[in-house]
Amino acid sequence: MAHTPGQQRYLDVLMKRIREDRYPSHHLLDRIEASLATNKQTVDYVDLLVDKMHETRYPSSDIMDRLQRLAPHAQGAAPKPTRVVDAMGRGEFTALADAIAAADAGDRILLRPGTYRQAAIDKPLEIVGDGQLGDVVIEARDATALRFQASSGRVANVAVRQLGGEKLFAIEITRGRLDIEGCDIRSHSSACVAVRDGADGRLRGNRIHDGQASGIYVYDGARATIEDNDIYANTLAGVEISGRRAELIVRSNRIHDGQQSGVFVDDGARATIEDNDIYANQSPGVAIRKGAEPIVRRNKIHDGRQRGVSVYDAGRGTIEDNDIYANGYSAIAIVGKGSAAIVRSNRIHDGHNAGVYVGDGAGGTIEDNDIHANQAPGVDIGGKDSQAIVRRNRIHDGHTGGIFVHDGAGGTIEDNDIYANQYPGVGVSGKGTEPAVRRNRINRNAQEAISVFDGAGGTFENNDLRDNARGAWNIASGSKSLMTTADNVE
Repeated sequence: MAHTPGQQRYLDVLMKRIREDRYPSHHLLDRIEASLATNKQTVDYVDLLVDKMHETRYPSSDIMDRLQRLAPHAQGAAPKPTRVVDAMGRGEFTALADAIAAADAGDRILLRPGTYRQAAIDKPLEIVGDGQLGDVVIEARDATALRFQASSGRVANVAVRQLGGEKLFAIEITRGRLDIEGCDIRSHSSACVAVRDGADGRLRGNRIHDGQASGIYVYDGARATIEDNDIYANTLAGVEISGRRAELIVRSNRIHDGQQSGVFVDDGARATIEDNDIYANQSPGVAIRKGAEPIVRRNKIHDGRQRGVSVYDAGRGTIEDNDIYANGYSAIAIVGKGSAAIVRSNRIHDGHNAGVYVGDGAGGTIEDNDIHANQAPGVDIGGKDSQAIVRRNRIHDGHTGGIFVHDGAGGTIEDNDIYANQYPGVGVSGKGTEPAVRRNRINRNAQEAISVFDGAGGTFENNDLRDNARGAWNIASGSKSLMTTADNVE
């Protein structure tokens, strides 16, 4: 059906706004798509999206998805109809469930401002709220507010509220792929969003908050892509993934003020956690356990009550190029037998405890980091069978020592710059503690370069130990015979 002249002018104004805006909002794009009535209008709109894609070096996944969805219409198919739901009776339907039942696969459902009851989506549909975010509300008590079980779909610009009940979600995705964009989601029962049973959730630009469990829970072989959301004030983790077949991408989100961890990766799950701002959570910013092995990179992880990143109970992972600071406990802790991590090229600073702690039989590789201004040692390796490779780091300006190896731990400490710490650059303590310390530059510390005591020993060779306030060495009488030293510069 063709537009009236007034409708065409309205569409022209919206198209002009897109041309002028380098990063058009999904609300604006939704309004245009709801107004498309002819094939020519669809072709013009697709051409405009192509132009926007070429304007930026990294086009948004939202625009790419829209192009993929609309390209067949631009090649001659008529746009799918829009079915209007209005709680005041000014549309085709007053109830969302009725509109879903009447819709054909691929239809768009436009929700006018109002409050609507829970619904199940069992066919490929788009459901879009009209007006400002919060004008359209989908809510439920003693039920999941929105359950998705179709091959594909999209929900945008709606507030979804689960108001109470036992172990119920605001949105539950059990099959297929659902895109959730620009929504406000909360649950007074369980997680705000659950993705399970091999389903695929794509969440972009949402506010996900005040869940009685996790903000987003991905499990039972599901996968999810979580981008540019504000995730906060949830009772459990902001984002939780569990299970060996579960996969997760968490990118460019703000995850904060949770009562437990920011992101929790558990039970063999795979995840990429990148470019997020994770802060002010009560438990670790990122927690990894039980065979999970995520990549954690380019995040800011700060101002948490506990650790920045915690790897424990046989967790593993790669932690690289993050800025981790001002956390209540260690910035990074790798704890327990079977736990291991690569800690690479991070900035680890201004923490209230150690920069990196490896303990209780854990292992790790700590390389190419800038570790400074922490309240406890920059690197702390403690406990029998704990082992770490510490190489090519800058460890400096700490309020205590640079590196402390103790209580039967071991490790290789090589090619680091360790300077301007308030205690010894390297401290070694306790029977059975025998690290290899070689080719380091340990200078300008407020005490000795190296202190060895309480029956510890080790190998110390080819280090530069000059310019420390109390000289090169402090060696207790019981440790000297347990040490090998060679070619150090004093």
